[in-house]
Amino acid sequence: EASAPGAADDGGEGGEGGEGMNVEELSSEAAPAAAPAAETAPTAAAPAEYTPPGMDPEVFAQLPEEMRAELIAANPPPAPAPAASAAPLRSGVDASDADAEGVPSFTGKAGEALTFTAAPEPHDFIVRNLKNCVVLLRGIFRAVRLQDLHDTVVLAGPSLGPVYVQHCHGCQLSIAAQQLRIHTTTDTDFRVGA
Repeated sequence: EASAPGAADDGGEGGEGGEGMNVEELSSEAAPAAAPAAETAPTAAAPAEYTPPGMDPEVFAQLPEEMRAELIAANPPPAPAPAASAAPLRSGVDASDADAEGVPSFTGKAGEALTFTAAPEPHDFIVRNLKNCVVLLRGIFRAVRLQDLHDTVVLAGPSLGPVYVQHCHGCQLSIAAQQLRIHTTTDTDFRVGA
């Protein structure tokens, strides 16, 4: 009785959805007309790129190439996310926005996906007058001000100081901060880390 190296010793433990199947049982269900596992030399190229959901990567690597191809065809990898959404959101990074004191900011935008990556040393950041936007603030900040936001999602990296939230409505805010100050804000969900 032939099986892929190490597959029979597995005993079905550790993999999702395997429920005690060894390589031979899987091959007879997935490809009844396929050649026996011992006749095809397994290669490890496919699992490094993609392993179908519910498959143990080590077991998948030991499967014959034809069987891996069939499993991948039956469970194709997810398509890569498009660079910009075709829906109302437009992708953009506008690092040129700054307030009068030179503090970097996103101001006066609508329907955009905005990303800012902080410099290695913490700085302040202002998010003001946004509607229907998604904002991702990466890095560590000294302070963050979220003001006059409507139906906007904000995911902010940790702030060493306060995060000020003022005049926000219908937003989803994920924030990590030493201090959170909320003023005149309604219908807004907070996810807060301290």
